Amino acid sequence: MEILSLILEIRFSKNASLIVDDKRQKLVELIVGEPPKDKPPDAPKIGMVLNDSKTKTRIVVEENRIAISVEQPDIDKAKKRLVEILKIVYDQIGYKDLPVLRIGVRTQWVCPWNDSFTSLLNHFKNIFYTDNSLLKEASDVGIALTFNDGEAKVNYSCGPMKPTQGKTFLVFNDGQLPHDFTFIDVDRYKTEDQKTFDPTSIKKYITDSISYEKSRAEETKNFLMS
Repeated sequence: MEILSLILEIRFSKNASLIVDDKRQKLVELIVGEPPKDKPPDAPKIGMVLNDSKTKTRIVVEENRIAISVEQPDIDKAKKRLVEILKIVYDQIGYKDLPVLRIGVRTQWVCPWNDSFTSLLNHFKNIFYTDNSLLKEASDVGIALTFNDGEAKVNYSCGPMKPTQGKTFLVFNDGQLPHDFTFIDVDRYKTEDQKTFDPTSIKKYITDSISYEKSRAEETKNFLMS
């Protein structure tokens, strides 16, 4: 089983100041290590999307939202990178005093299957469903569940997948996927309305979320291997 992507998203209940061009250039320089190569727009820019192919990292900065994703990461390095980027964005944009509406950590996993897609589909049906006429005719299946984990809620989904389907979840096209696999998507989130969020404390939340989500993915793998 391998991790496909690690995603951090924070939503705010109020808007930060506009991300004007000089801030955008500084953000890119601080995150990537060099000034942006593309010519910036003449008008002020409300949001920014940065794809760093060297680290397979995508950063989206908006007035009331930050999202950072790392594809096929080394988990320990990715956790450190997420915190570093978040601190840079917080310092430059001024999110520090804004109430947090939602914070979520999402991981996506692939569990390879060493046989045909048809055999994976049938095996998945046998594991997760009761046999019926509708199920027998289904050419594809998946499940979606919701869990509670203390104050956090968790959205979970999984299903058989082919590489062409899995590629739609990747920004960077050089990612390698198994021939056929089970895709597992786990999003652990908390609503923190009217509370500010200190970026220096986010490491524990990321670590706890990854640990929980990995255990759910392992649980799914064990079901499929039984």
